[in-house]
Amino acid sequence: MFLLAGCQSGPTVNPGATVAKAQDIHVSVPVSSGVPEAAGVPDTVPVTRSPKPVEPGPVLILKEIQSQAERSLREQRWDSSIALAEQGLRIDRRQPAFYLILSESYFSLGDFTQAQRFADQASRLCGKKCTQAEQMQRRLREAY
Repeated sequence: MFLLAGCQSGPTVNPGATVAKAQDIHVSVPVSSGVPEAAGVPDTVPVTRSPKPVEPGPVLILKEIQSQAERSLREQRWDSSIALAEQGLRIDRRQPAFYLILSESYFSLGDFTQAQRFADQASRLCGKKCTQAEQMQRRLREAY
């Protein structure tokens, strides 16, 4: 643990200065240097704030897990595709792709009840914009 006390260099920031709101992009914060304004040197320092970047970690992890699960599905390694899809759902349960992978895997294993359950969940999450869920529903109706 490091402890810094009484260590300060350069001009000090006025603690009473107004802090810009997050949505402001360019603001000026007053700086008190204790020295009258020098020729051509403003008494404010521009502060630029960028929008907070989205943390790529979970998104990248989910994409990688989905890619591996789809590869396992193509290679007919059903247990692996199921395990990977379940892992993805533990991170984010709102991803219809993982439910579709589970549905396809269980369909291929002949467990139509589980396949139907996961196809229904995928349909609920992605609605009408998900043709893969509709195709799986159709395949399940034909299988019964």
